[in-house]
This record gives sequence, structure tokens and C-alpha cells, in this order.
Amino acid sequence: MNNEELKPQNFEDKKETENNRESLLLKKIRGLEESVGEFRVEHEKLQYDYVTGLYKREYFEEEMEKVISSLKNPESEKLKELKERKEGYSNFSLLFCGLDKFKEINDTHGHNEGDAVLKKVSEIIKSKVRAFDIVCRWGGDEFAVGLFGANEEEAAKTGEKIRATVEKEMKGTGVTMSIGAVVYEKGLSMDLITKRADEAMYLAKKERNNVKTYADVLEVEKAKKQEGEKK
Repeated sequence: MNNEELKPQNFEDKKETENNRESLLLKKIRGLEESVGEFRVEHEKLQYDYVTGLYKREYFEEEMEKVISSLKNPESEKLKELKERKEGYSNFSLLFCGLDKFKEINDTHGHNEGDAVLKKVSEIIKSKVRAFDIVCRWGGDEFAVGLFGANEEEAAKTGEKIRATVEKEMKGTGVTMSIGAVVYEKGLSMDLITKRADEAMYLAKKERNNVKTYADVLEVEKAKKQEGEKK
């Protein structure tokens, strides 16, 4: 062994070099952690609505597209994942929920009060569905709810629970909720499902503070057609 390597100064130099390397490594790790943290924050911003804390429409649509795709493919990993859950389902229903008289809140009391109403309604909706159902703010004063394993009748019952609770807990504001329910049918696209849910919601809005299904929409259309044929 070279005696030069045994000198105290050389040991000190090596130790300092190792400390420097360790320090640089720690800095890199911290930098990576900060980058990951920033990415998570940005990712959450893309996923969640800043007023209500619910999922944004874009994320909701992406998830629903995945579910629809999985239902079309019995061998898909997504469908296997869904079926493994204790509820055991192979379909889903959609609720479209719109507030009645919400514009009056913004016009009379301002947008801060309007935001407070949206937050409260969001909490009500989430409290009436299961943890694995998906709730989003569709836009403005409208919300969408994906109910896994629910048929149209069951979805309407959930919608009624939401509607009744909004009426009760928002009584002081005068705000109520109109809800449309539709069940997924084989071959339907996301656009068609949301169109049907939208039609059911607007049928409910004609009476306000009501729940209607797409079956109700079809009944109304049938009645109109029969009325037209009589003339």
C-alpha cells in the first residue's frame, strides 16, 4: 500500500469528497421530490374544479369513456376491475343535476354567495352516493354523477334523495334541483348518453325541483306523436 494514501490529509480529502457527493445526491433527490410534488399539484388542478372540489368535466368524461369501452369488451382489465368489487356490476347510470333559480343567487347576492351554494350542493350530492361513484361539476350550476351498477329506476331513486336533500338544506336560498337519469345501453356512445341525460334533466326543469328519467322523455315524445297523428 502506498504510504501517501495513509496520510491523515488524504483521509480528510476523501471524506470531504464523499460528503460532497452525498450532498449533491441529496440535492438531486430533493429536486426530484419537488418536481413530483409540482406535477401532482398540476395534475390535481387538471382533475378538480377549484370551487367545488369535484372532478372536472374533462376528467369525468375520460373515466366514463373508459367504462363504456370496458363494457363493450368483456375481457378488458377495466371491466375485470369493476366486477371484482363487492357490488359486482356490469353497467352504469348517469345523473344530470341542474340547479333551479341559481342565477338569482348570483344576481342578488353576488358570486361569492353563489360559490358557497355550489360548494354546499356538491357536499350534498357526494353524501348521497357511494364512495366509488363519480361526481363532477359539469359546468356552471350543473353536475353529473356516474352511478356504477345502477339501472335507471335505481338512479332515479338516488336522484330523488339528492333532490329532496337539496330542497331541505337549501331552503333559505330558494334554490332547488332538477335531475335527469339515464342508464347505459349497449352500443351507446358517451355523447348519446349525456344527450339523453340532458334531455331528461330539461324535462325535469320544466316542472322544477323534479326528477325525470329518459323513459319519461320517450313517453312525452310518444304522447306528442300520438297527438300529432290525431290532428
